Amino acid sequence: MAKRFERCRKLFVYGCFAYEFFTVAAEYALLTEEVALRERIRQKNPDASPQSGEPKSKAKKKGKTSPPQRPWLDSRWATLAPLIDVAIQEGVLTADAAHRFSLKHPEPDPEELEEAERQGWTVNSRFATVDLRNFTAHGRDTMTLSPPMSRMTLQLLADLINHLWRADAAPAPPTARS
Repeated sequence: MAKRFERCRKLFVYGCFAYEFFTVAAEYALLTEEVALRERIRQKNPDASPQSGEPKSKAKKKGKTSPPQRPWLDSRWATLAPLIDVAIQEGVLTADAAHRFSLKHPEPDPEELEEAERQGWTVNSRFATVDLRNFTAHGRDTMTLSPPMSRMTLQLLADLINHLWRADAAPAPPTARS
């Protein structure tokens, strides 16, 4: 994690010379959040994966499943949104922390949902970071982030890494040497 975070920081500094690097730094930080969650889940439970193969919701939609021997954390199904859910289920990340780091909105109150439906409002309980990551990573025209927006993304990454490997969570994050 240290090597990846340092790369984010360098990209941010390069933004002083080429403004687009502020955006690249933020995009790389979003990708690093996914790697951090995957590594911490693997460290917490190295011998088992939360699920094998394709998540049930996707299997039902497509009418098939992936081979069960394929470890879930290394599969193409272990993307940011499912990793956030698994990290919460495994106790690697609390729901409150996921909300603080803009990874996931808390579940709306049923009464609030009912009122929103009556008013015709749209309620989004999706993953804010996932939406931003998908917007920047999946072949759309890229947006340009300002230095403060980029810095905020890097700060959220630093806070997430510190939370995932806080003292009471043990083992230390992998460093550039490991």
